[in-house]
Amino acid sequence: MTGVNPNRIALFVSCVASLVIALGVDSIVGIVTVAADILAVAVFVPVIGALFMRRSGTAAAVASIVAGTVVCVIFMFISGLYANEPVLYGMLASFLAFVIVSAVTPKRPAVDFEDLPRPGALTADPEPEPEPAHAPIH
Repeated sequence: MTGVNPNRIALFVSCVASLVIALGVDSIVGIVTVAADILAVAVFVPVIGALFMRRSGTAAAVASIVAGTVVCVIFMFISGLYANEPVLYGMLASFLAFVIVSAVTPKRPAVDFEDLPRPGALTADPEPEPEPAHAPIH
């Protein structure tokens, strides 16, 4: 395999971002505020959108997470760490990105849950165990 796995790059970027935030914020309350704001912005819209929008998909969820997080962090610098505006604008950006990307991506086919395999149906049948040999009786 050549190159670096994208998961490792994303992990490195998130670790560096976490370190920068931890070194830049002077209190535990500030760090918890940043974590809660970003978590709320990144998770709420994709989860609710996936539950209620049929056209939602992976691309819409990723776009929503990225847009909401970026806008939230930008407004944390503009409005201050403890302001409410970063979350409000981040949610708005997350929602808009989710709806727009869902609208422009192709519609996924409906899944009929009756056609899905049952649990354990994909495994091969185990070999039957041989009958134990009976010892001759003397």
